[in-house]
Amino acid sequence: MDMENDVLNEIRELINQNFCQYYGVSTATVRDNAVCFTITNDLFSVLLLIDTSHCIDMVFSSPENNTVVGIHSGITLNNRTTIYKDKKAVTIFLPLHSSELKIVLKEIIDYFISAYNQARNNYYLENIKKSNDNICFLLKEKLRQDTMEDMRLFMKGRQLSMLDTLKALAGKNLSLSRFGDGEITCLITDHGFDFQEHSWKLMNELRDICRHNRNTLVCFPGIKPEDPFWNSFWSASWKKCKVFLDDQFVIGNSMVSRIDIFNFHGQEAVTLWKDLWDGKSVCFVSGKNSRFDPEHILFSNIKSGSLILSENRNAYSDIDRVFESCMAIPDTDIFLIALGVTGTILSSRLAGAGKKALDIGHLTNCYDQVFLGKPVPEKLNPGWL
Repeated sequence: MDMENDVLNEIRELINQNFCQYYGVSTATVRDNAVCFTITNDLFSVLLLIDTSHCIDMVFSSPENNTVVGIHSGITLNNRTTIYKDKKAVTIFLPLHSSELKIVLKEIIDYFISAYNQARNNYYLENIKKSNDNICFLLKEKLRQDTMEDMRLFMKGRQLSMLDTLKALAGKNLSLSRFGDGEITCLITDHGFDFQEHSWKLMNELRDICRHNRNTLVCFPGIKPEDPFWNSFWSASWKKCKVFLDDQFVIGNSMVSRIDIFNFHGQEAVTLWKDLWDGKSVCFVSGKNSRFDPEHILFSNIKSGSLILSENRNAYSDIDRVFESCMAIPDTDIFLIALGVTGTILSSRLAGAGKKALDIGHLTNCYDQVFLGKPVPEKLNPGWL
């Protein structure tokens, strides 16, 4: 018994002389035939028990303590685990490479200090991330609000409502060129988008349309505070976009051809649209295999119809041929165009040549979405409007 006590006292003295100065390491004591000491910090506390054979157990005071060290270890730990026995490591997560107790104890203590440092660093990093996320959110929200206010002031007295846009097309015999996110992207960046690669000439024509009228009502999307997409899009694009609109004293609303017009105004919008081509000879311009339907119910009141097809993708490369084909068709009262960004430019070109042209885009598909419950136009295949 005395021999066992001597061994335990030697272990106790070994710990107290060599490791008590380490962060969180307590004074070792002898209790219940084992030397015990704790490693304690503000995140966890672990009790280490060492018997006369140098078998070492670790004991966690709570599951929360266990979890912190377990995360560092990459495994789930029991509340009490033997980590060293018969002069070798018992656990995989804590490799111990010596048979000398002093070295083994140092490796164990270093391991738990490392676990603490990692947990503390993770805590600080997580707090920093949360703070950064909050700052980013506040800055993003401020940018959104500032953008909306700037748009409101700029568009006030300039941008027509959706219904007034349609009424202007009828009353002033104007053509229609619409800008959506794709057209605006081509206007202010050299990125292009899914169905139209970048072209400097295309960009220049879009900018020219924004600066001049040519009997064309230029339309842009308005403020849509309920729409996350447009909130994000305008925050990134508005300041670059508005510099091209200074010379436009009247701006139409692009949503006249989207579901918004039918959601807000229903049959009244249908009537206003159909009145624009009522009893007229119409030439439809669209992409090959397009989703556009020239025999749609919206066109049930036209006098006659013809069709010119272009490319589904990169139709701008074909715009000169399409324009000449349009000009070659006699006795056409109105051109209805569904050809993406190329349609925006083609309608302006035709208006400049004395023709009435409406860039109607997704109009028929949006009608079907609202009144017939069909999918949104972008989910229809193939083709592009």
